[in-house]
Amino acid sequence: MSKIVAALVAVTVLAALAAVPVFAIDADKVFVCKYVGTPGVDETLQTGQNPISVSGSSIPEGVEVGGSFADEQGRSLVLAIDNGQEEPPPECPGPENPPPPPPPPPPPPPPPPPPPIVVGAAAVICDGTVFRLSGTIDGQTADSVAPATLPGTTKGTIAVVVTRGDTSFATSVTVNGDCGPKPPAVTPPVVTTPPPVVTPPKPVVVPKPVPKPKPVAKPKPKPKVTPKPKKPTVHVCKPVNGHKRVWVRTMGPTHGCQYVKPPEPEKLTG
Repeated sequence: MSKIVAALVAVTVLAALAAVPVFAIDADKVFVCKYVGTPGVDETLQTGQNPISVSGSSIPEGVEVGGSFADEQGRSLVLAIDNGQEEPPPECPGPENPPPPPPPPPPPPPPPPPPPIVVGAAAVICDGTVFRLSGTIDGQTADSVAPATLPGTTKGTIAVVVTRGDTSFATSVTVNGDCGPKPPAVTPPVVTTPPPVVTPPKPVVVPKPVPKPKPVAKPKPKPKVTPKPKKPTVHVCKPVNGHKRVWVRTMGPTHGCQYVKPPEPEKLTG
């Protein structure tokens, strides 16, 4: 693929150069086409005036009319010599870009729709001494069910095919072998049970709380009685026969009133 793109780019460049005659540059001015971007990738013509007239001395040595060289913006192509002619210069050739990629392949066709989903069911009832089967498909009553009946003593899981029109649905039913004559019902005797004697519960006697004994008050101590001091006994001695007596207390039994000895008269010294 890369070789094909390179060949297409080369053909495009050769066609552009073929449209512009190649001459040796020997002129004061030339017309130059300015390109920006990378050649072969995203190259475009520079906006604004294009081509422009530039001095012939600005063209690198060896570059002729129809040749190109790299510059600061990208690439420049020497288009023609500017002789001051009245007719305008030719148009700049297109950039050297690869052809557009081929269109993507068409998407694959969508997958076929899935087959319709069939919903079926089977039911079984006891009819005397046989089980009878019925069924539905997509909510509609089935035309037939195989098998249609089962003996009443059949036990286990039985495969069943439910059919309605051209649609069939495989399922299963489970039977317990309990489809047959029922034994006569036995009525149990009625037993009359006297109502139970309900003894009322004894009242619960809640003992009264015993009051706490009151604390016995201690007797208050009697106040101490300080005895009053006895008054001293005053003994009065009466004089006897004109003699004065006084009370005298001694250690022995002789205390009592005694005579007072009169003082002796003072002796006169001469």
